[in-house]
Amino acid sequence: MTIIYTSKTCPYCKQAMGWMRINNVEFVEKGVNTDEIALNEMLSKNGGKEHIPTICHDDGNVIIGFSKKRMRGVFNIRIEDDKSINATEEEEEDGDS
Repeated sequence: MTIIYTSKTCPYCKQAMGWMRINNVEFVEKGVNTDEIALNEMLSKNGGKEHIPTICHDDGNVIIGFSKKRMRGVFNIRIEDDKSINATEEEEEDGDS
């Protein structure tokens, strides 16, 4: 199961979760602001970086920030199968907080 480490005020977290919902990617959200265990899990999985969202795929891939291109690669979704709006737009930079 994919885990996404988030904060309630993080716009990139909301975008990443929206992308996963639209593309039928199952995930569990763990809030790092209110859950110290989740914060420590995230830090151990992403090299100690306090960046959100941190998305941990069950195959071991870790995505820090939100990038449609990286998400498609990790979740094996072809650009033409990406159901999100503006899927063909390339990201100018990654989003993380």
